[in-house]
Amino acid sequence: MIIVRLDSCPSTNDEAKRLARGGAAAGTAVAAGEQTAGRGTRGRSWHSPPGLGLYLSIVLRPPLPDLAGLPLLAARAVRDALEAETGVRASVEPPNDLVWEGRKLGGLLCESGFEGGRLLFAVVGLGLNVGQQPDDFPPELAAAAVSLRMASGRAVSPGSLIVPLRDRILASIEASPASA
Repeated sequence: MIIVRLDSCPSTNDEAKRLARGGAAAGTAVAAGEQTAGRGTRGRSWHSPPGLGLYLSIVLRPPLPDLAGLPLLAARAVRDALEAETGVRASVEPPNDLVWEGRKLGGLLCESGFEGGRLLFAVVGLGLNVGQQPDDFPPELAAAAVSLRMASGRAVSPGSLIVPLRDRILASIEASPASA
């Protein structure tokens, strides 16, 4: 499976959707060291500073007839992968937030592409605070945000999480009753 690594891009979801429209296979991932126009649900912006977070989007070609459960399914997969890889046990606040001790660790944004009424692809995008220290967050986010480094007490490489997160998300979709 292909992993496209970018130093910077406006949005990994936009790049993954472009690749999906071009025929990229399920599991193709786009990771960036920085997003200049990262976004969350309801058009909210996502603070994506260079080198401190993981900004990752994965192309899916799910056989799911209903995509409504995808954000929660993917968030649970990310939660489980983070615990396995870092020991940090986040909780999922439906439908798509990852929270540790009441502070936001990350969020997911699921988007899809259709032709007529037929699903062509879905993209799961993840913004994850990884290496930030308290002073790295803007003042308006400092009290509400946390990073893996802050939660675990040790440095975590964003790049080391790409494959485990992608693989756990893909496995959870394959195991989903809706995909059977």
